[in-house]
Amino acid sequence: MDDRYGPARRAPGHPGLTALVVLLALALIGFLLARSTVFVLRSVQVEGDVTRYTPQQIADIAGVDMYQSIFSINEEQLRQAVESNRYLRFEGMQIIYPDGLILRVSERQPSATVTYLGVMFVLDDEGRVLDQYGAQSETLDVPVVTGLKIKRLAIGEELQTEMQWQTQAVQKVLAVLARSELTGRAVELNVEDSDNLYLMTTDGLKIELGDVENMETKISIAQEVLRQIESPAFLAEVEQRELQAQEEAAQQRARAVANGTMTQEEADEDERLSGQTQRLNFDLLGAKLDVSSARVADFVPSQ
Repeated sequence: MDDRYGPARRAPGHPGLTALVVLLALALIGFLLARSTVFVLRSVQVEGDVTRYTPQQIADIAGVDMYQSIFSINEEQLRQAVESNRYLRFEGMQIIYPDGLILRVSERQPSATVTYLGVMFVLDDEGRVLDQYGAQSETLDVPVVTGLKIKRLAIGEELQTEMQWQTQAVQKVLAVLARSELTGRAVELNVEDSDNLYLMTTDGLKIELGDVENMETKISIAQEVLRQIESPAFLAEVEQRELQAQEEAAQQRARAVANGTMTQEEADEDERLSGQTQRLNFDLLGAKLDVSSARVADFVPSQ
């Protein structure tokens, strides 16, 4: 019989390839089992200075489900969920393998108020409306924003103005103020004129800021100037100058009495009135501090 018509021969097998396929299949099964039993969320930690809510409440607000796969956790979804609460700011997250999650959250704080149609609205340092109160409500220890042309104010939303630059100016100044020593000292922020923004302080000082550019530098200069004029060294220097002025005034009165242009009684009365003048009273009411140039050299005495 011709071999050409015999039964077909089976190709030789590849036991190594077969074993590899089996191992890959087992590995895939093992991974899927581990994914569903090992890499599942079992602990959530909340980091951040938040007093309004408990860690469990924050996890609930974030929509975190225990025993969900950690591979299904989406940072952007967490951000949106956390910040749907007007008092919370999402700062980030970290997955701790194999089964942990850290949420970093901060609490939005009142940074300013705006009075509109008889209602006081509370803003955070990003210009977001946190709350509203009646006109007779107790005032907060934050500056009032004036000069605004308001378009819309709604709880949970950012302040909207007819001129977008006003919203941006409020956000910029409040953000810088929140990190400065002027927090609690500023009582008014006026943004009526884009080139002439200014702050009023609790002691009546007007701090002229100019436009919104270089705001960090301007606020830094302002707080340094205020720090200097309230320092013991500065007060001592002023006291010395006042004593010198008192001595010169006494000498002038003595000369006036000597040359007959003032009687001794008049001199004594002038001295008594001068003594009643309050010394070292740094009442800044009506004073101005112009930092609009943002140049430190403008405030450094010439040598």
